[in-house]
Amino acid sequence: MIYCNWAATSPHKKYNYNQAVQDTILTRTGISPNEFSISVRTKIASLFNVPSAMSVVFGAGATDLLNKVLLGVPMGKNDEVITSIYAHNSILRPLHYLKERRGINVHYITPNEYGVLQPETLSEAITARTRLVVLTHASNVTGIIQPVKECVAYAHQKHIPVLLDCAQSAGFFPLDVQDINADAYVCSGHKALQGPSGIGILFISNGLHCEPVITGGSGIQSDREEQPEELPWRLEAGTPNYEAVSLLNNALDNYNNDIRVQQFKNVCTYYTRFVQELQNMRGIRIIGMPTGAHLPYINIIFNTIRNDEAAYILLNVFRIIVRPGLHCAPRMHKYLGTFPEGTIRLSFGPESDEKDFNGVLEALNKIQRDY
Repeated sequence: MIYCNWAATSPHKKYNYNQAVQDTILTRTGISPNEFSISVRTKIASLFNVPSAMSVVFGAGATDLLNKVLLGVPMGKNDEVITSIYAHNSILRPLHYLKERRGINVHYITPNEYGVLQPETLSEAITARTRLVVLTHASNVTGIIQPVKECVAYAHQKHIPVLLDCAQSAGFFPLDVQDINADAYVCSGHKALQGPSGIGILFISNGLHCEPVITGGSGIQSDREEQPEELPWRLEAGTPNYEAVSLLNNALDNYNNDIRVQQFKNVCTYYTRFVQELQNMRGIRIIGMPTGAHLPYINIIFNTIRNDEAAYILLNVFRIIVRPGLHCAPRMHKYLGTFPEGTIRLSFGPESDEKDFNGVLEALNKIQRDY
């Protein structure tokens, strides 16, 4: 089996399930769950250079946390949010909800001819009604890595907070939140961090006011009728998924930034050779190929086979897992000219090796020759 769907989830989980769950059970009968979760928050804060471990918020996933921030930032009729065409549906749909229910406006900025967002374009889009900028660090379709640090600086010059979607980037390469200096970051636990599904991570600064959209038990200040103001409890109502927190903690123990940097270099080398070979294949079109900094993702279309048919052949004949379709990013595919059919996305990961790339090339050669 060759796995080419890292953009969706990692195939190799870096934790021992039985031990992690056992640790969680022991935690509940020993130290308090809050004490245990604080130790995990501290580990995450160290990994991503978050100033305070208590600003690390757990959620049911990146989608859950993006919704909590977008719905929690106070906005009303004619207020504006700026985002980009790279946005995933976990951003597009909450913004559509806010547009329909609260009357906000949404402005979508587009990249240059190389697929890169220009900080100047973002700055020009900001108006007196802008309340929030939402950026995607790396596209889940093309893998293009955006100059988010520069974009954040331009937004902050006009006193606009920035929410950064790091679902694809967090864990794939080192992420320094103090260097980027955004106001909130949402990360996925089950992609490059190789933890379990069902858990996401939010880093939020005290400068971004975000109302809780879900209230309930917190384990502290139980005499109050209001949700506690302090992070993380302001955005963590109810009992967190401590099993998933424990599994993520286990995965973090197996994560090493230095090793990941080398893995990223290796896979990018394999990817470059792969693309050179792919460009020489007849009957296959490469869509939106990145030219600058990017994750090892690439999109293709066969000239004579539908995307779903090609993906079926890759899986059932060659045992290669890919992802056909729109990848929950319809505006991106409209920009690429591939809406509504989408593409076949090949997303390699940090543990993809030269054998994987060669195996995919061999399969693509056979498909375009024989089918």
